[in-house]
Amino acid sequence: MARILVVEDRDSLRRMLERALAGEGHSVTTAADTPEAAACLSRGERFDLVLTDLKLSSGSGLDVVAEAKQRHPEAPVVVLTAFGSVAVAVEAMKRGATDFLEKPVDLEALFALVRALVERDRVEERFEVAGAPPIVGCHPRLRAALRLLGRVAPAETTVLLTGESGTGKELGHERGAFTGADRRRAGRFELARGGTIFLDEIGELPLAVQAKVLRVLDDRGFERVGGGETLRADARVVTATNRDLAAMVVAGRFRSDLLYRLEIFPIALPALAERREDIPLLAGHLLARIAERHRKPPPALAETALERLAAEAWPGNVRQLANVLERAVILHAGETLGEPEIAALLAAPKEEESESDRLRAALLDSGGDKKVAAKRLGVTYRELLRRVKALDLGGFPKYRD
Repeated sequence: MARILVVEDRDSLRRMLERALAGEGHSVTTAADTPEAAACLSRGERFDLVLTDLKLSSGSGLDVVAEAKQRHPEAPVVVLTAFGSVAVAVEAMKRGATDFLEKPVDLEALFALVRALVERDRVEERFEVAGAPPIVGCHPRLRAALRLLGRVAPAETTVLLTGESGTGKELGHERGAFTGADRRRAGRFELARGGTIFLDEIGELPLAVQAKVLRVLDDRGFERVGGGETLRADARVVTATNRDLAAMVVAGRFRSDLLYRLEIFPIALPALAERREDIPLLAGHLLARIAERHRKPPPALAETALERLAAEAWPGNVRQLANVLERAVILHAGETLGEPEIAALLAAPKEEESESDRLRAALLDSGGDKKVAAKRLGVTYRELLRRVKALDLGGFPKYRD
């Protein structure tokens, strides 16, 4: 049984939600507006979940979200929004809401969501696009992000994917969509006509190039390099970054008008450390895929191995976890691994870490000039680009500060 606060100004819907949730065995407190909700939240009663409408006759559901996260930060908040008002739900989630449901409320969907958030029933959630590996997990923040991806996938809206490096932002677009914001080659928007263009690490673009991207987003016009004819960009734009673009705007390194155009539909992917309970599920999924690729039987993970994996910080997120599991498949195919074996695998890539340090130092010393950095390291420019990509240093920050 869960203690649930329902905030809804329509009497009939409020009573219906109260009866439905009480019928499932939950203890339900109701409020008709923001002041009444604030009073309920401030009385000291502990709530396991807060369910609030976003459009209230007195105040806003966004205020309820803020009050709930301040008074009961551990309690998930689910917002109800009118059909087609997903953008408002996105704003609520940016302010701390855990998930959203559209009206009219599907009671079975509501009950399933309550079970997932309160009773911690874990059902694997996937988001898949043609030709791309799925994003796997069941943490509430990931589930909410995946549902938003599913809603926006068929639309032509500009999407901004945010999150730490390695969280799976590159999986939010179809394989074959044009990618590589840092390459700035002629013809990308023209080639992507009728499809999707994926601009990875948008925060790394120089200000001069940001202005050109802004023009494409504003009036859908662009010109070929060396040409005078204005062409029309007919492609949906998906961008991704691991940088804090708002902070970059304040620092003068990113255009505020471009950020406004990119933030039409922002979706934040949580770091792996924020969804540790997904690690056993994710590890099993990754092991199966990696073993299939290597044509070897996957090793089995003992409970102690899973506990060790779940306790790691994972600064490299899912990509780092996949690297560890790939070493496991290569070295221990078909075996059962415990905590000692996992500890050894986690400690293995010392040479890789030192190479990462050398690359970082060279990039900093060269002021971000990769050609100069390659010369100092004694490697070709192409080889440097390969290593930067392999070690996930494409977004290494502040070369020129």
